[in-house]
Amino acid sequence: MKPRPHHMPSQRGVGQIVSRDIHLVSIGEPGGKQKGQHILRPGHRAEAETHPLVIGHPGQIAEISARSVLARHGVEVHFDQSQIPEIRSGHLPSRVFLTHSGEIPVRLRRGNRTHRVYYPHHLPTMPVAEVRARMAQGDLQLGKDFKILRSGMLELTVPNIIYHVDPAQIPAIAKNNWVSGSKRSAFQSNFTRVEGKLRTRDGIIVLSETLPVKLPKDIALLLYGGTDGKSRHIHSLFIDPGFSGPIVLEIQGLGHKGKPEKIIARLVKVTP
Repeated sequence: MKPRPHHMPSQRGVGQIVSRDIHLVSIGEPGGKQKGQHILRPGHRAEAETHPLVIGHPGQIAEISARSVLARHGVEVHFDQSQIPEIRSGHLPSRVFLTHSGEIPVRLRRGNRTHRVYYPHHLPTMPVAEVRARMAQGDLQLGKDFKILRSGMLELTVPNIIYHVDPAQIPAIAKNNWVSGSKRSAFQSNFTRVEGKLRTRDGIIVLSETLPVKLPKDIALLLYGGTDGKSRHIHSLFIDPGFSGPIVLEIQGLGHKGKPEKIIARLVKVTP
C-alpha cells in the first residue's frame, strides 16, 4: 500500500514556541518552481523560501514544536555553505533546504515553522558582574532554578513539574499542535502532568517548565546539554531577547536511562 502523506498544518494560534523560528513562504523541488505546498517524499530534497518569525508570550502548557515533529519523521532542515557568513552575522537566511530520510511522505505548506537559527552562539558570555548588575536593576530576572557559576555560565536545575508525552501521541500532535481555543485545551489535556522526577529512556519525550524568567531586549539566553555527562536532546535552545515567562524544555532520552539533573546555559548580549 502506498503511504499516505503526513500533513503539516498551517500555523495559527501558536503561543508556546518561545524562540525565533523560520516559516515557509513557498516550497518546491531544488531549483524548480516554488509553490504554496509541496509533498516531500522519502529520499528527496526540497528548497524553500523563508521568512523570519518571532513568537510572542507563551501559553500555559508545553507543546512539541513543528521542528520536533519533522525530525521524528526523518526530515532535516539545513543551509548551504555559502549562507554561513550571513547566519553568523545575525541575519536569517532567505531560503532553507530540506532532506527526507524517513518513510512517510510529508506535506509542507506555506506558513509551516521549520527551524531555528542559533546565530548568537559565537557571542561571548556575559561576565558575572554584569549579570548581577542587570539583575539588581530589575530588567534581568532569573528563577531560583538558575545558578550563576564563577565562569559566567549558568546552571539550570531541571524542574520537577513535568509533562509526559507518550510516543504514540506524536501523530496526533503533528495534526493538532497548532489549534487554538477549546480544541487546543482538549488536545493539551492528553499530556500527563507529573509532580516529581520522571525517568527518561530512548524515544520518550518529557516536557518541563522552568520558573518564570525575564530577559531585556539586549540579552539572549542559550541552553546547552546536561552537566551529568548524559546525552540529551534539549529544545528551546535559544530564548529570544525580551522574552518573559517560564521556559519550556523538551527533553528526549537518547539511549540513556535517567533524568538530566542540570543543564548548562549562558547569557549573551545582542543588538536590540
